[in-house]
Amino acid sequence: FTFLFHFYMGRKLGPEDYGTLGAILALIYLFTIPLTTIQTSIAKFVSNFKSEKRYQEINYLHKASIKKLFVFGLISAIIFILLSNFIADYLHISKNSLLILSLYIVFSLLLYINRGLLQGLEKFKKLSLNLISEGFVKLVLGIVFILIGLRVNGAVGAIVAALIFAFFISIYQIKNIFREG
Repeated sequence: FTFLFHFYMGRKLGPEDYGTLGAILALIYLFTIPLTTIQTSIAKFVSNFKSEKRYQEINYLHKASIKKLFVFGLISAIIFILLSNFIADYLHISKNSLLILSLYIVFSLLLYINRGLLQGLEKFKKLSLNLISEGFVKLVLGIVFILIGLRVNGAVGAIVAALIFAFFISIYQIKNIFREG
C-alpha cells in the first residue's frame, strides 16, 4: 500500500509538490529511526517477561511507557510546532504541512509502544493487520484528499490520519492481552 501511495502521489502531485512531500517524508523518517528502537526494546522486554510468565511486569511496562512517552511526545510536538517556521523556511515548504505533522510525533510514539507489545507477545497476525490497515487507510485517504484538492497537505494528512487510525486499532488489539496472560 505504501508503494501504491507513493506511486499515486508522484503522479497526481507533480514534481514540485511531490518534492515537498519527499522533504516531509524525510522528517518522518528521522522520527522513525528512534521509534523502531523503542519498538524493538519494548518487544525484547515483553518477550522476556512473557517467557517467565511475568504478566504484571508487561502491564506495568506498557502503562509506564505510554505515560512517559505521551508526555515526551507532547513536549516534542510543541517544540516542533515552535520550530515549524524555521523548518518551513529552511526546506521551502508550507508551514501547514508541518503543523499537521506535529500530530504524527505524539501518536507515533504511542503506536510503536503498542506494536512492540504485540511483537513481544508474538501476536504477529495482529501486528501485521495493524501495519496493513495503516497502509490501506493512508492510500485511501491520500486518494480522497488529493481528489478534493488538498494537495501536499492532503498527503500529509493521510499519513497522519492513517497512523492515528492504526494507533486506535492497536488499542483494540491489545485490550484483552492482559486477561489472556
